[in-house]
Parts: sequence; structure tokens; C-alpha cells
Amino acid sequence: PRFPVNSNSNGENELCPKVRIGQDDLPGFDLISQFQIDKAASRRAIQRVVGSTALQVAYKLGNNVDFRIPTRHLYPNGLPEEYSFLTTFRMTGSTLEKHWSIWQIQDSSGKEQVGVKINGQTKSVSFSYKGLDGSLQTAAFSNLPSLFDSQWHKIMIGVERSSATLFVDCNRIESLPIKPRGQIDVD
Repeated sequence: PRFPVNSNSNGENELCPKVRIGQDDLPGFDLISQFQIDKAASRRAIQRVVGSTALQVAYKLGNNVDFRIPTRHLYPNGLPEEYSFLTTFRMTGSTLEKHWSIWQIQDSSGKEQVGVKINGQTKSVSFSYKGLDGSLQTAAFSNLPSLFDSQWHKIMIGVERSSATLFVDCNRIESLPIKPRGQIDVD
């Protein structure tokens, strides 16, 4: 099933949200709010569950959940040259063996421009991005069996000008060289 999205824009022409004094976390793009997952949790395909701690809320997504929002609503000015992707998740059951995208940006024709995939068959995580020539480039982080144990895990991929670095549960795993990236198409 498809779900409504919150596409309100604040009209600012900045790549990243502003830092506010006293904030606990660095600013970012809050995808749970943008996709209104908290509101969609009343539907059968999404369930609110206890997260990685008793104080954290998490959402269990059904097999057929498909969240899509136009890129220009989430990232109106594209992605900055350097950024991080961070998520906390738990895989259970058949998801442990699947190859799936945890985050992906596509162009208007459905072609992937940037994304993070989890591969249960190879026990790996990959970061893909559009190169300067428009072709898809991939940095694959392999040999990660600890991610596939039905427990909560946090992954962060730090994307810099010439490298992508994977952290799992706050531990640096590997830094891989990447070629220059092309701009994402926000339309």
C-alpha cells in the first residue's frame, strides 16, 4: 500500500536544516515525519512497537509497504557534498535473507541515483551513487554477519568527497574510496 506524505516546504534555499543551539542531535532530514509513518501506524501494514530501548518508539513495516515522496520535497536542493545516512533497525524472519533497499533516491524515470542496500545473502551493506558520467557506482561493505542476528543495530554511512565510511553500532568498520559523484536530479 502507498501512504500519504507530508510535502510541506519551509521555502528555505539551504541544503541542510539549520543547527539550533542546545540541540541534542545534529540536524537532518527526518524521514519518519516526512513520510508520516507515525500517523500511518494505525493501518495494518505498519505497527508501532518498542524500539531499541523501552523509551524508543519503532515501527514494524509489512512486506508490501512502499514509501515514496518526490525528491524535490525531501531534498529540494539536492544532497550536500558531504553527508551521513543514519538508521536504527532490526531484521527478523525472512528479511534476514533478503536483498533490499533501506534508503533510495530515484529520478523521475525510476532509475536509482543514490541508495543504501542490505543484502542478507552476502551479509553485506552497499552504498550506491550516481557518478559524474551518470552511471551507478557502488561501494560494498562485506563480511557483516553480526547485522543479521535479529537484534537492533545502528548503521551510519559517512559520505565524504572521496570516501564512504561504514559504522555499525558506533564502531568504524571500513572506509572505501569512491569516485566523484554526480548531482542528483530533484525533479
